[in-house]
Amino acid sequence: GLSLFIAGYNAVYDLANYNKTYKLIAASSVAMALVRVAFSILFFLGGAKSLGLLFGFAISRSIGIFHILVGLRHRLRDSVRRFWQAKSDVLYFMRRFKAFPLINAPTAIIHNLSLHAPVFIVAAAFSVEETGQLGLALMVIGLPATLISKGASDLFFQRATAAKLSARPLTPILVKILGLTAVMVLPVAVILIIFGPVLFQWVFGNNWYLAGEMARWLAVAMAFHLPVVSVLTIFEATEELGLFGWLRIAYALLVIVALIYLLNFGLTVTQFIAIYAILKSFLYLVFLGFALRSAVRHDRVNVTTTG
Repeated sequence: GLSLFIAGYNAVYDLANYNKTYKLIAASSVAMALVRVAFSILFFLGGAKSLGLLFGFAISRSIGIFHILVGLRHRLRDSVRRFWQAKSDVLYFMRRFKAFPLINAPTAIIHNLSLHAPVFIVAAAFSVEETGQLGLALMVIGLPATLISKGASDLFFQRATAAKLSARPLTPILVKILGLTAVMVLPVAVILIIFGPVLFQWVFGNNWYLAGEMARWLAVAMAFHLPVVSVLTIFEATEELGLFGWLRIAYALLVIVALIYLLNFGLTVTQFIAIYAILKSFLYLVFLGFALRSAVRHDRVNVTTTG
């Protein structure tokens, strides 16, 4: 059932991207994030965490689909006409990038599984209360993560694609978007790192101090993760999807194996999450290294030869 919401949103997202309505995409992403987090927190506080995640996801995707279709209502007929006129170009790009879904879909599933691995493993190895505390910490962290990373990623891909088509360098764009995202993320991360437990106690009650402790460490990972995620579409712009796929698989395997191995050391749940956050930060720096390498290699080959 959820796959229908995913497929529906992806279809209208691609249509909005085709029409270059980037502000509409960003506004839709913000609305979806707010709805998903709101439903998740409400159901979580009501004792139905899993139901809240499902309802939040389904309703947020429905809102995203509706919001984009309303925003594009005056362009739909023109989009169909232009699509038909450009069908030869569309077929060419479909043939050229036919491997994209074969690479992206399975690796995205594996990577998303690794992102949720801490919850699954904590649920299996620790108490229900500790799992709930982690769930709340992840939901609170997820709000700024979704709001910031999606908009920055769309902006970077737009500029990187335009630069590639005009044979301009990608590295300065990558560095600029990386810096802008870091500037947006760091204040949020610093506040959570310093005041996380106190804020969680103040907002959710004294029983949620542990969630604040976990959020403190998750904010460390967020400070590295979000800026890097904002520029990972470089692999799409440079058509290195195979490399990106292998990086995702390597990340998933390392994280899952490391988390399972950590269970042998009798760590507290906070120590467990702290080590996970440090590992995640390091691995996303590795992602960044490969992204910079991809941009520099593109600039060396395409910009130099074209100029």
